[in-house]
Amino acid sequence: MRRIFTLLLLLGLLVSFRPAYAQGGPSLSSAEVWIWPEYDKPDVLVIQHLIVSPQTTLPVTMTLRIPAAAQQPHALAVGQTSDTVADTPYTLEVDGKWVKVSFEVTGRAVQLEYYDPSLSKNGTKREFSYEWAGDYAVENFHVELQQPFDASAMSMEPALSTVNPVPDGLMYYTGDFGALAAGQSFTLNMSYTKESDALSVSFMNVQPSAPVDEDTAGRVSLDTYVPWLVGAFGVLMIAGGFYYFLRGSARQRPNARRRRVAREEPAEGQTYCPQCGTRARSGDRFCRTCGTRLRTETEE
Repeated sequence: MRRIFTLLLLLGLLVSFRPAYAQGGPSLSSAEVWIWPEYDKPDVLVIQHLIVSPQTTLPVTMTLRIPAAAQQPHALAVGQTSDTVADTPYTLEVDGKWVKVSFEVTGRAVQLEYYDPSLSKNGTKREFSYEWAGDYAVENFHVELQQPFDASAMSMEPALSTVNPVPDGLMYYTGDFGALAAGQSFTLNMSYTKESDALSVSFMNVQPSAPVDEDTAGRVSLDTYVPWLVGAFGVLMIAGGFYYFLRGSARQRPNARRRRVAREEPAEGQTYCPQCGTRARSGDRFCRTCGTRLRTETEE
């Protein structure tokens, strides 16, 4: 009887404990942190992709801490999946070296972005330290560090493996650090050398979002228009040649007529101007048209 009573008591404790656990604080199935120094600003762009664990009942209010130097998020979005997140409102509260960002979570996916201006520059030497505040427990914690395009001598602590090449031409260092408990922070220290202040985005090749072919909307195909252009050019050439032919013929006709008239033999008893061919009247000694002296039969 005593054993049966003890078993029933243990079962009752288990049943009462499970709801209490389900109603506990939020937790994360995964946290993927991207760290991009000097990407499109002189600062460090930090992008956190978070997935809320299925044990967390939604909707729920969550609070994430970002460095006080960042002041506020660049973007904060929530959605059912990482591909469907949308901007969501938030409130800010300064807490020492941190800024608390509070928001309501209605979907499992959360994306938080901010620019950290704490990148230290000493000549060509660059140094930066990223810290995960450990606001919630994480089952899988992943870090990805992007090396600036013209940077060299990249070093980090703890060490990350290398991933290269990648489509955008940049080098990435990644690392998986397993589970982190709530309140357990993570710090990544890094340094590198960079000769210029040029941003990585200025070196990247712009790639089309989809393959470009002859059927792509807005694309002009020369094969369609070349035959029409060649035909139009040919018509213009023929019309131009015909115009100049007519123009040249019109100019030559009067001169040819004058030469033919000048070569005509004067009719018997009639006098013609030896210069322009105009027939003279009886008694004319000079041409009435051009004034040239006429030769009479007595002068000949």
